[in-house]
Amino acid sequence: MPGTSIAIIGGCGHVGLPLGIAFAQAGVHVTLVDTDPARVAAVTAGRMPFLERGADEALPAAIATVSLHAVTAPDEIAEPDVVMVTIGTPSEEYMAPDVSTFDRAID
Repeated sequence: MPGTSIAIIGGCGHVGLPLGIAFAQAGVHVTLVDTDPARVAAVTAGRMPFLERGADEALPAAIATVSLHAVTAPDEIAEPDVVMVTIGTPSEEYMAPDVSTFDRAID
């Protein structure tokens, strides 16, 4: 997988960011695409926007190797070899998933 490039939509969230760090550690070039400018700024500065065991050291290391970067611009998904979507799927009171979040992310 080294030499591959991946864009992760929802990349600064609880699933996308740890996944992106793991790919970057494996030598994959990762672009984290997220709509939350505060999360993107935190990640760009090498700070985790939430608690994730081991990530406080791994994130700055991935950024330092230029294997991982975070952006808010959706046009960043045009170049990578692979595009992944990692977004929260909230459920309603009967545990049926609300896929409207997914639909908005794809739009």
